[in-house]
Amino acid sequence: MLLTHCAIQNGVLMKNRFIFVLASLAFISLGAMTATQAVKAESLATCPDTVLNETSEDCPWAGAARTLYQVQQEARPLLPAFKDLAPQIESQISRDSGKPFLKLWGKSINFDELAQGTIVQPELLDLMADLIGVAPRKERIVHAGMEHTYGYLFSVLKTPYGYKRARWVRPEIEVGFGLPSGTLSPLPSEGTLLSNVSYFAGKIAFRSDRLSNPFLKSGEKFQVASALVNFPYAYLKIIRMEETLRLKGTKKPGSKVVLRTDLVPFPVQPEVKTANTHLLVYSIQRGIRFELISAFPVQDSFVTGVVNPDKLGTDQPIITRYNAYIERVTGVSPPLKGTRKISDPVR
Repeated sequence: MLLTHCAIQNGVLMKNRFIFVLASLAFISLGAMTATQAVKAESLATCPDTVLNETSEDCPWAGAARTLYQVQQEARPLLPAFKDLAPQIESQISRDSGKPFLKLWGKSINFDELAQGTIVQPELLDLMADLIGVAPRKERIVHAGMEHTYGYLFSVLKTPYGYKRARWVRPEIEVGFGLPSGTLSPLPSEGTLLSNVSYFAGKIAFRSDRLSNPFLKSGEKFQVASALVNFPYAYLKIIRMEETLRLKGTKKPGSKVVLRTDLVPFPVQPEVKTANTHLLVYSIQRGIRFELISAFPVQDSFVTGVVNPDKLGTDQPIITRYNAYIERVTGVSPPLKGTRKISDPVR
């Protein structure tokens, strides 16, 4: 009887230990899952922040940006959090790595002069640059295409014109050009945000330039959205403002710099008078090099300011705009002098 009783006790003890081990493993697994979900929950809980005039269009990007900043401040690894918060963006960036359209872009300054603040968390740009395979950030200087697309999604800097991400999270450009919904959005069904923007802006800015880059000749090979590949660019009425100067102290081919602002009226104009009516595409020509800098929608009043005849002609002060960076031009004081002119609308 005593042996039987001891055997029963031992059996119960072993069963209890087994249950305890299973419960412990489940708790550990649940804890790990909860830690991952906690990052997302924290991000969702802070977006939109109505005090900052955010709307649902700013989410989940603004919340993710604040959470990623907190992760970095706490010295936690940024990549796992980025993958958890924005897995589709991380996937797009990885797919863009090494693609020829990356060479279509120039350099940008990660600082907004009007808002007087850093645009995107520098450590996040470092992570993106590593994933996409472009030159590392040099203080404030970064790859313009990367920052002006993926980077701007995660900017929490409020500028006089609103948040930088607005151009991609609002449908203004797509509606204005009659493009399918989502074509130039953070999560396109075809292509990536950067590849689609590169192709669309490149076809406008480099329409009359001879480029060796294969991307603009065969966008379909690089999985650009078919609506952009088949778009009738030849029918666009484009006004170009050119600012031309020569760098001092050299007569090399690259000493001639042309800053080009293309203003493209939306083929489908909005009914609201205060809405954006044009797409602005800013690019640079240096010798035989052509580089995109930025693209965003603007209002009629903005266009009027760009083409102001009082600011045209020779001996005009020339500065880089829209966060562009050109060595020996950007930030030079006093500004270099050059010629500013408006080209006739191109069809």
